[in-house]
Amino acid sequence: MSIKVTNEAFAGIRAVLNGTYAWLTQDNLDAISGTSNATWRTMLFALSFMHTVVQERRKFGALGFNIPYEFSQADLSASIQFIQNHITVVDSKKRPVDWPTVNYMVCAEQYGGKITDGFDQHLFNTYGQAWLASRVMENGFEFFKVPSGQDIEVYHQYIYGLPLVENPEISGLHTNADLVYCTQLTSNVLTPNRLQPPFSEPLTLYSLSCARRRLRSISVRG
Repeated sequence: MSIKVTNEAFAGIRAVLNGTYAWLTQDNLDAISGTSNATWRTMLFALSFMHTVVQERRKFGALGFNIPYEFSQADLSASIQFIQNHITVVDSKKRPVDWPTVNYMVCAEQYGGKITDGFDQHLFNTYGQAWLASRVMENGFEFFKVPSGQDIEVYHQYIYGLPLVENPEISGLHTNADLVYCTQLTSNVLTPNRLQPPFSEPLTLYSLSCARRRLRSISVRG
């Protein structure tokens, strides 16, 4: 007899983003000092947010990506290291961030190296153009709010304030995508004896919330 211990992936934007900033430390935020520190912290949060969204988009199956990809913390770590090195180099030369270079290295090389479908690559490039761009440094940027402050606890508090269940529109999907996901998730929750379910998802507070919402909608229609 043996016991198998596994580390299930986080579910939900808040949980995944919180997991990322549980892995990051204050030293990461302070890796670049001086006037470029604000740029570094903003780009770090934007990259973490994009990593979170592409992780969450996978749960929608073929609605999320044509082909499922195993994006991992290693992809995020390599991208963080590149951005840190890039800011250090351009800062030493008194030059601004080269956003097209950042987009290419993150979306086409680091993450894109795993992508084999042309439409999936186009989707990822769209994310990069939206969130790894100079507009995230502007005050009017409102898609997500970058926490103000240099202490990592400020980021933790901000992430804890995010909703537990988010709208699929944050990933660029129609709200019906959540209905499809919750329907499949509810089926898995209500059939625990299925040995090899076609859709595997850890039973978390997020999944139970989806199941409850789906059951309520069924009872209302009935």
